Amino acid sequence: MSVLITAGLLFASCNTSRLITPIEKKTWQVSASAGGPIIGAPLPLSSVSAAYGLQEKTSVFTGLQLTSLMYNTVQFDIGANRLLREPDGFIPGFAANGVLNTVYAMRDKSTVVFPELSGHAYYNITKFLTPYVGMATWYDLGYKDRDVNEGSLIHPTIYLGVQGNLGRVQLALETKWLNFNKDVFIPQVNHTSFGENGAAGVYLRFSYSLQKKQN
Repeated sequence: MSVLITAGLLFASCNTSRLITPIEKKTWQVSASAGGPIIGAPLPLSSVSAAYGLQEKTSVFTGLQLTSLMYNTVQFDIGANRLLREPDGFIPGFAANGVLNTVYAMRDKSTVVFPELSGHAYYNITKFLTPYVGMATWYDLGYKDRDVNEGSLIHPTIYLGVQGNLGRVQLALETKWLNFNKDVFIPQVNHTSFGENGAAGVYLRFSYSLQKKQN
């Protein structure tokens, strides 16, 4: 079970934020992400996802981690992005994501679900460029029952990124400080961090809208 927990928290880091702001209502968007914790170079972890514009200020999404399949682990997520306020002058806009992350180990048929909440501030510098900064937290609700030395309820991450908006295409570059409140141990690996705790990661996302945006 401890291997499953470790895999879940590691592969949680293999993508940028699924959505920064909601996509246009009644449209679909597909995405591919790559990146991960920096071990000399960012780990090439990868995932794919799809999003749908449910309402003007709310979109839903789901994703699948591809790299974890190589380790007989199925990890997928389902969530929603909500616009809380749009930017107004020097005041940034705010949006939030709520996610359920499910990790299933095919070897022993065990399953763990991690709820996740995140919120970020963003600016639309131009219609083509959106920088953002935020914080995401995974919750291990069963941490007291885990067979690990130091279980923890919360696993927080700070992220900073920029998204380019090019018509149907979006490109995002994001860096994360993973689990910054604790010492992160990856066996036989020397990883990079911004401080003594946590781990640093770099990520890329490519997104494509299946419908043209309305003018």
